[in-house]
Amino acid sequence: MRFEIIHTDKTGSTNELAMQKIMSGKAYEGIIYVADYQTNGKGTGNNSWESEPGKNLLFSIILKPVFIEPARQFMLTQIISLCLKELLENEIKNSKISIKWPNDIYAGREKIAGILIQNIIQGNEYSYAVAGIGINVNQEIFLSGAPNPVSIIRLTGRKTDTEELLKKFLSLFEKKYGDYTFTAQNLDEQYKKALFRYKKPGMYFDRTTNEKFEAIIEDVNSFGQLLLRKPDDGSVRIYNFKEVEFII
Repeated sequence: MRFEIIHTDKTGSTNELAMQKIMSGKAYEGIIYVADYQTNGKGTGNNSWESEPGKNLLFSIILKPVFIEPARQFMLTQIISLCLKELLENEIKNSKISIKWPNDIYAGREKIAGILIQNIIQGNEYSYAVAGIGINVNQEIFLSGAPNPVSIIRLTGRKTDTEELLKKFLSLFEKKYGDYTFTAQNLDEQYKKALFRYKKPGMYFDRTTNEKFEAIIEDVNSFGQLLLRKPDDGSVRIYNFKEVEFII
């Protein structure tokens, strides 16, 4: 894949820049928008992304994942999550890196990176996807009130070159994204093994019933839904994105 990196000092959101490019009809796979600062950085749903200017790696990639069926679009989240996990394992040696369902990357019990994917599906074809990625790199103080942010510098005590970090990510991503030999089943297994709290008891909050409960992650299905099993009665419930919250 040929990457074209477009750098901007300040923007509302790199995902917005990428979507505007697609809507203009001039997009192609491999365009990357990188920003030093986002005034309206987005997370999943209505969440925002806090980032001190010039301290972190904030970028969005335009993709055309024609090899993925629209019904299996969660595969793209899995691929990117696994690439970020490997990237951060190489950068940080003293913390366990895992994926908190569906698309947050954790170092221990703290969030170090996140993903926001916007898909454009036309009929039965995966037309475009914009993958927005934020990695906390050199920011030492977080003020937004987010419960558990952390950064590479806080875990390692050293500054990291964000441009070099992006190059490392793109190298990992190009290899895994371009590997058409993997099967959906293999990808599912890799993703589940990398999950934060997989097969371990933990506390959760059901946003649909306002209930706190203990459960074990039983599975993540092909649609990206989370299956939680309650240890007291063995019942399993399926959750969509934003329907359940991890209590850390």
